[in-house]
Amino acid sequence: MLLKGAIGLGIRERKPAEDTRMYQSRELAAWVSNLPKGNIGETSRLVYQLLLQSNQQLLTTDTRAEIVKQLSGTVDFITTALKKHYIGQSISLSAKQQKVANFSQAIEIEMAIANKTIVEDLLVDEKFQSPLLVTAINGCLYFFFNIQIRCYQLYKDLPKSMWHEIHILYQLAEQNQFHDKKVANLDSSISIVSTYKQMLLLATTNPNQLRQQEISKIAEGLPQLNRKFKLDADPTAAHTFLVNLHSDAGPFHQSLLEEPMKAHFRGFDLVDIVEELREELQEKKSVHRALKLSDPTQRHLLDSWGVMVTRSFARASGDGDIQISVGLAASHYLIQRELYGDETLDGELSGTKLVDSLEGSLKHAIVMGVEEDDYYHHAPKPNTEWNKKTSSPAIKDDSMWDALYRDKKSQSKVNDSKPYDFLEMAKDENTEQYHFNEAAILNISPGGFCLKLDGELPKQTQTGEIVGLLDAATPGTFSWSVGCIRWIRRGIKGDLNIGIQLIAPNAKPVRAQIRTSHADDNNYQRCLMLPAIDNIGQPETILTSPLPFREGAKVRLKLNDELQDIHLKETIMNGHSFKQFTFNYLEMIEDQASKSKDPDDFDGIWDII
Repeated sequence: MLLKGAIGLGIRERKPAEDTRMYQSRELAAWVSNLPKGNIGETSRLVYQLLLQSNQQLLTTDTRAEIVKQLSGTVDFITTALKKHYIGQSISLSAKQQKVANFSQAIEIEMAIANKTIVEDLLVDEKFQSPLLVTAINGCLYFFFNIQIRCYQLYKDLPKSMWHEIHILYQLAEQNQFHDKKVANLDSSISIVSTYKQMLLLATTNPNQLRQQEISKIAEGLPQLNRKFKLDADPTAAHTFLVNLHSDAGPFHQSLLEEPMKAHFRGFDLVDIVEELREELQEKKSVHRALKLSDPTQRHLLDSWGVMVTRSFARASGDGDIQISVGLAASHYLIQRELYGDETLDGELSGTKLVDSLEGSLKHAIVMGVEEDDYYHHAPKPNTEWNKKTSSPAIKDDSMWDALYRDKKSQSKVNDSKPYDFLEMAKDENTEQYHFNEAAILNISPGGFCLKLDGELPKQTQTGEIVGLLDAATPGTFSWSVGCIRWIRRGIKGDLNIGIQLIAPNAKPVRAQIRTSHADDNNYQRCLMLPAIDNIGQPETILTSPLPFREGAKVRLKLNDELQDIHLKETIMNGHSFKQFTFNYLEMIEDQASKSKDPDDFDGIWDII
């Protein structure tokens, strides 16, 4: 169990070490250099065991600092290598993938504990100006920042007490006036206040509305924004966000402050950053942008860092279930099936063209599926045999290490006795994967739903994705509506809560083809026609994939046997996996394929014979 140190940091209960010779600089460096780096599982086990054991031993601050210094690079190597197991995978992680993600967090928590132990020991000895104190605080915040990024990418809350400890460390540095002193890190030099500001800024981006890759790109660009804003305790200054240094919470919008700003609050203003982002967005040149972000991500930051929008309508608790389809292609296919029966692919959506018709955002949304071990309440039993091939005491399932590393002999072999028909496989798989998921309605507002989903979910379940909602509450009847996933949160029990913004109360499935000089070679893609919404003055619109559709393009629509040309006008919504356009109708085209139904009409036979 973690104990609270003199300033409230969580550290492990420690006992005298029987032999500390292994922790001497030369011996430790030799041990690290001999780690089997090609076997990530074994390397992970050995490093974790060493960290766990040393954190439960009474060591000098210099010895513990040497351990942290020698292992920091290896821990970064391990956690980077393990990302492939849970980053860019399906939203429904397997048990082994979940354990790998939990382990990545556990090993960085142990590195943070080692740094916190150094801080507590130095303060007991009243070494408030020790260079080692600056290094330890900086190192602790470094690993906390990594944990923060991972939690946001997995749509999880930060571990309990983590924000509180982050604030404690920053206050300690600020009070002793070394918070702006740069310290050499693994690959750069950075100050305590810079890392702290990055963590605060990332917390204000509404990360549960972002995709996994967006969070990574924003985090990579945050150092460039440090010089553009500052923290201060002036209660009269204009602040966009505030943070309570005595709380276990991140920053909050200034409009939520219910009482005058107190001495233990810090504020920061993002007006200059918002103005710069707005100017960059207007220039339409992403290559010159400070953060190198896409237009949708840049607009999201403007919304997050600008004026706080209050809810227009109150939520009402809901009950019952609703059927949900995820993705533009899936919603098109299922609406088509419900309205007109199973579709018959007459060439324009078969083979490779079918593959091209699918929405492009089928990955990069990761949500943790199980509750993690609470490292702030249950400490694993010490294991002094970390240098032997024994399993970790903190993770009891030996198969976890198999998930990290598997030799070539254990990998499945490709059966080359029969060649695969890849086009036929694509056709079968891409239609069979479209299905409904049942969701429980948690609450309802005029603008959307909050739904709870369990079990295995479609791969494309992520923020910014189109969803179809089928309400079949009355037997024999059903109604469709179309929406967009606005945010995702993972509950403690592993259930997934998603916020749906309604786009339209109905939809008509169509296939759309861009008309160019080579129009016959262009693929038909699945799209949805949305009805006009009179009460907000919105005309009839069409939902398309992001590419190749654009304003001003001429598009041919096909609905059953009818062909209709339209002209795309204004983009009124631009998501990651779809665009919504207003349009004008052009001429109606007669479908030559269905013009004649007379079995004795031979007009189409001459080219064949």
